[in-house]
Amino acid sequence: MVEYIKALEHLEAKLGVEAQTFRWRRAASYISEDENLQQLVVALNNGLSHGKDPKSRTSEYQAEIVAHLRTVNSRYICFQILQLVFENDGLPAEQFLDEENLNEYREWLTVSQINDQAIKIANTWAKDIPDRFVEGVDLSLGLQCNLIVALIKQMKSQPSVG
Repeated sequence: MVEYIKALEHLEAKLGVEAQTFRWRRAASYISEDENLQQLVVALNNGLSHGKDPKSRTSEYQAEIVAHLRTVNSRYICFQILQLVFENDGLPAEQFLDEENLNEYREWLTVSQINDQAIKIANTWAKDIPDRFVEGVDLSLGLQCNLIVALIKQMKSQPSVG
């Protein structure tokens, strides 16, 4: 238990402000209740700590990490940490995931990018339209959900995400 807490604190320090987001706090609450997730956090922290060491054999960390990726929650948390910590630290996901999980990770990243783009567009498309307000209520807000769904469908059908 102590090893998991130290590993989580180290990863959260690397996350920086992201560690304070609702998204991460929710993920951390899952970790505190699930022994498999706790072991995954320890394995990810070990991989992060030793991944830049040229003498380190990342395949041993890869096997340990992959062993804990049996559930959707574990893959989600792993993918978040890989994206936010490892890749920002110059450690590619390829070092830590097998081919099956790496393909899922890449798909997750693509969907995440599409989602982020759709939300950005939906949050800003009407900002310069003064008539969107009726009696102080921004009517464009009611269109955001449908707009996001339509944008995601459109972006997913395109061959690449800009």
